[in-house]
Amino acid sequence: MLTSVFQKLPVTALCMNEDHIFVGQGGTVQIFKFFKENQLTLIQELQLFKNSVVHGIKCVSFSNAIEVIVYGGKNVSVLTSDCSGESFKEKHKFECYDWVLDTTFIQSPQRYIAVALAHNTVLIIDLQTSEILHEIHCKEKCILYSAHFIQYGAHSIDELILCAGTVFNQIVVWKPCVGGGLVEIMERVVGHDGVIFHISYDHKTHLLTSASDDRSIRIWKCSSLLHTIYGGTTTATQCMCVMYGHEARVWNVLSITRDTENYLISISEDGLAIIWALNLHNSSIKAEVVKKINCRGNLLSLAANGDKFIVGGADGGIRLFHLNKCLLQHFIKQVNLPDNDNLGVPKTVKLLTHHQVSVLVHTSMGALMHYNINQSKWSVLHTDINYGSYSMMDVNQTEKYIGVGNTKGSVKILALDKNYDVVKHVELNLFQSKVYNLSWSGDNVFLSGENGRLVWLRVTSEKQELVVTPHCEFILPPAKHRWHVDVLIIHPYIVCGDRRGSLHLFHEDTPHPTTTIHGVHGKYGSTSLTLYDDSIISTGRDGYWRKSKLVDGELVLETKHRASQGMDWIEGCNVLDGNKLFFHGFRGNKFVAWSKYSGDDVFSVLCGGCHRSWGFSVKHSKFVFLKAGTINIVEIPYEVKTESMVSSSLHNQQITCVKFLGRVESSHGITSYIVTGADDTKVIISAIVRSESTTKLEVLQILDDHSSNVRSLAVLPVKENDLYLETLLFTAGGRATLNVYSVQLMKTSVKCLVKQVASFEGEKSSSDMRYMAVVGWKDKSGETKVSLACSDGRLRVAQIQQNTINISSSSREYEHCFLTLTYINQLIIAGSTNGKLYFMTSSMEELLTHKCHQSGINAIASCEMKMESSNYLLVVSGGDDNALHFLLLHSRENTLVHVSECCVKSAHATQITGVYINITNHVIFIVTVSIDQRIIKWRLVVSDDLTMKCNKEDCDITHVADVSGMDMVDDEIVISGRGLLHGISVANYCSVR
Repeated sequence: MLTSVFQKLPVTALCMNEDHIFVGQGGTVQIFKFFKENQLTLIQELQLFKNSVVHGIKCVSFSNAIEVIVYGGKNVSVLTSDCSGESFKEKHKFECYDWVLDTTFIQSPQRYIAVALAHNTVLIIDLQTSEILHEIHCKEKCILYSAHFIQYGAHSIDELILCAGTVFNQIVVWKPCVGGGLVEIMERVVGHDGVIFHISYDHKTHLLTSASDDRSIRIWKCSSLLHTIYGGTTTATQCMCVMYGHEARVWNVLSITRDTENYLISISEDGLAIIWALNLHNSSIKAEVVKKINCRGNLLSLAANGDKFIVGGADGGIRLFHLNKCLLQHFIKQVNLPDNDNLGVPKTVKLLTHHQVSVLVHTSMGALMHYNINQSKWSVLHTDINYGSYSMMDVNQTEKYIGVGNTKGSVKILALDKNYDVVKHVELNLFQSKVYNLSWSGDNVFLSGENGRLVWLRVTSEKQELVVTPHCEFILPPAKHRWHVDVLIIHPYIVCGDRRGSLHLFHEDTPHPTTTIHGVHGKYGSTSLTLYDDSIISTGRDGYWRKSKLVDGELVLETKHRASQGMDWIEGCNVLDGNKLFFHGFRGNKFVAWSKYSGDDVFSVLCGGCHRSWGFSVKHSKFVFLKAGTINIVEIPYEVKTESMVSSSLHNQQITCVKFLGRVESSHGITSYIVTGADDTKVIISAIVRSESTTKLEVLQILDDHSSNVRSLAVLPVKENDLYLETLLFTAGGRATLNVYSVQLMKTSVKCLVKQVASFEGEKSSSDMRYMAVVGWKDKSGETKVSLACSDGRLRVAQIQQNTINISSSSREYEHCFLTLTYINQLIIAGSTNGKLYFMTSSMEELLTHKCHQSGINAIASCEMKMESSNYLLVVSGGDDNALHFLLLHSRENTLVHVSECCVKSAHATQITGVYINITNHVIFIVTVSIDQRIIKWRLVVSDDLTMKCNKEDCDITHVADVSGMDMVDDEIVISGRGLLHGISVANYCSVR
């Protein structure tokens, strides 16, 4: 029924060797290979298990080939590679009678595999005959949560030990012996207060490590293991160390040895990967946290090889780290001014990087100082007491000029040579009071003075003379803090961000702004402006960055984005390698730099907070700041732009809704654009690019305007031409929030342009209300309207006019929450938690109410049918009662008459979350999805007497857990939940929207 083309699922298993990374997602194994310069490339993807999720992978090298054991559920698969290691195929496959928790290869007397099962049983399977040679039971019969094989000696059957984590919070150690009946346990390791999720053993340190539900990691010196493997006398088992560092359940832990140093890596549900340094003693172990890596979201899998380790998350993201780089610490060099009373104390610092990395300092006595970091040498560039105490100082981007302003309204422009010596200077008196701010754009300097005056000066060097020419002057609108922060020149316009958080657009010939967008960055002000990909990125002290654009001489806001991991003060952004964005700012008392691509912090340092002078270079990995009169120079040991992502993540919480935006076909392949919304408050627009050889997903836009979860999406096509497809995107969710975007999907490249059309958030009194579903349409006059299903028991209709959203009509208050709705031919159909369908006009006139389900209705699909010259309306609904209901109505003008209905009471094993109607050659098909992870195709037969009968045609299984919804267009289907699946229907359906 369905051919899976692409899936983004939780990464449940990982394995590494020197050349490969093996990734388990759903029932699929992806194989990556390291090529030159450690470039990692996906070389193969194998669908191994249809009904099971991969939970473990182990690989071993034999002569010229690599053999891999993959297990999940009750299934075990053995893969083998060719000589090049670039192609793998399935060689053996087994199905056991119980859940598999661990496997390993046995080398002698022949090639076997050992399989640990969930009821403390071990199977020995012959790889040649696929027969179970031995079934060995432990005397301790109980359910296991984890198991780990330990091999020693020649890796024979007799040299095998199993450590089993039981439901009783214990580790049972026993030796699977052939032909001995029930096997006695060797030792019972007791200490955890929760079930044990993972066990590992390090042959180098002879230590057993366990991770538990009690949030702890414990390291054991297990006497029975040591006695069995190495001989000698037995002593009592010791718990050498108990480690607490995670705030949630610990899923996995492994050890890495580097030279004589020992480390542990642990991952948890809290999204942290923690590196622990171990100090080994005879009687105890001291563990210290040396690094916490916040990967955001639940981390499920972990693997290591050498000094490299890799983590996989529930968001589908895979991150590769090098232990050496992770252990490197930034170095802070503290510098004070030379002992000289005439210099004063540092007031302003700037980082210079153009000619040499050094620091520029302006002091309270008006001294302009230069500090050479490499030579640890100070030099005085210029002194003027009139610029002491208070001054505004900035350096232009090429570091040719310095501008300094004072309290008397004067400004001094100083020219520098390549050695950062002042070669000439010019002073101008511009204002009657102090200079509020000074900033550069190229060789143009902008200064703010009294009454909102913004003066533009042009600076040139002609015939060894410094020439400063007033170019024009602007007036900022009245505000409490009436001065600029940053300026961008886009001839003949300038874009200005001010201290009040507003953005202004000026024309060179006009003193007053032609466009003003008030308070876009809140009352604390904007901080920077950057030109990026034909858009303007503005950052602010409200924790957001915004994209805007010049359109026909007007400044238009496009999108709004929240800073990563709760940063509340963004200071700026840098563009590296042409398109990589890095943002920097303050989170509490830390200065933080983070990557837009991965969303991860790549650098942070304690500096005391945001109210200080500082300078930062992402390219040169340097940060300088003032604290308590001391200059602190931070040396970052590796470039901040280092990325860890092997495979990008999508959402780090459940995807609640998904829609197709459009499809573009070209000679290179087919690109399907989709949009997803999730509980993590984000809306993500992605492209699934299909070619003959590969299918990949590219995240194009991340929209995070929502302050609560996103519950529903709706798409309304607007127009199409040779360059792009344009659609309106509606997003609705918690806190009564509705956003509307215009999305242009490019036909010539994999790209989309997004512009926010309107936004609406309910009053404070309705902040607890959620918009559960949304649908948009154009009325007969061409006006855009939106219908909303609300948690307060009302249906609402809003209209969008001139970039504003206004609620135009509302239904009466019903006693139950509305969960879903659809729109067809001027008719709104809504489903409620009471199992009823409500049929409304766009003016909220109730036409019909019909009881279809015992409880809530989650999904509705409808289509119009013409039979015997009469118009009929077919409505299909799926609900929490697992039933699929069909309702046929006769429609005429504004009346609906019940004709017939039928119901499949147990259509799925759990609640139905998605329904679609598809008509092919006058045959009615219905496709449903459910939390039971089944995709079912139904056929509806309408007889001559208009009675209906539904038959089940086909069924398929998806590895997406907690299925929340689906969308379908032509032969494509996309399913959302704890992950995302995009597939092609072999039936080549024609979707009725």
